[in-house]
Amino acid sequence: MNWHFPPTRFVHDATVLEQCLHVLEEAMESLKAVVNEPMDRVAEELWDIVHSGETALRILQRIGVDIYQGKEFVLAKNDKRGYYEIKK
Repeated sequence: MNWHFPPTRFVHDATVLEQCLHVLEEAMESLKAVVNEPMDRVAEELWDIVHSGETALRILQRIGVDIYQGKEFVLAKNDKRGYYEIKK
């Protein structure tokens, strides 16, 4: 996995539920930023979601989940739905 951020201490201290709730909190902060802040702040909040999501994935790895299988499933599902730009 090509991580964007280094591991946080929460990889060892948090549960999957706790970290998923944190992802939700970060998502709510990004929505507030879209309405009230300049777009550079929105970008910062979106990166917070990525960072928090990576932490959740690392927690899943810690407990033995094959996160790469999940990624492949999402790629295949979204490709089937036509979400990806067609490469020429």
